[in-house]
Amino acid sequence: MPSNTKENGFETLIVDTLVNSNGYEQGVTTEYNKQYAIDEDRLFRFLLSTQKKAMDELHILDSDLEKDRFFKQLDKKLKSDGVIELLRKGLRYKHLRLDLFYVRPSVHNPEAAELYEKNIFSVTRQLQYSSFNPRLALDVCIFINGLPVITMELKNQLTKQNVSDAVEQYKNDRTPDEVLFSFKRCIVHFAVDDNEVR
Repeated sequence: MPSNTKENGFETLIVDTLVNSNGYEQGVTTEYNKQYAIDEDRLFRFLLSTQKKAMDELHILDSDLEKDRFFKQLDKKLKSDGVIELLRKGLRYKHLRLDLFYVRPSVHNPEAAELYEKNIFSVTRQLQYSSFNPRLALDVCIFINGLPVITMELKNQLTKQNVSDAVEQYKNDRTPDEVLFSFKRCIVHFAVDDNEVR
């Protein structure tokens, strides 16, 4: 069977490795909330599986209005504190704090190990992220519990593009007016080709 030397072959290789060898879920672009740059299905799945009592008490999923209030508070904290801080310290919402990530625990802490295993790592390819232009798509986005943490633009030198083209794409085509590319929303943006990562 011949190798796929196109850019989408590179993309497939990365996504398949994360999904098949590292336990990531594969997301689809339709699960992505463009307004808030969140995979809301996975965010709520994580919160319900780890903090159901708090979710019930906060009534976040009782109506679209309540859900939107929650998203607005999450969005405000992401803008002010950034995704790293929220993953580390959680989100205070109304009178409760919600954890958004559980760190790898020490060996002798089975309860913490159980919570860590409930983290949802996912990867979405060809993520249609734009509220302004529905045709714009990012090659790869990695999420933790529904929050985007890593984006990747991939290039393949066999198709006459390299990492510099990916850097230019971030500079010129990936505007901070889009929520996903706004300051503090992701941990890192990678420009990648088959030889180099920046």
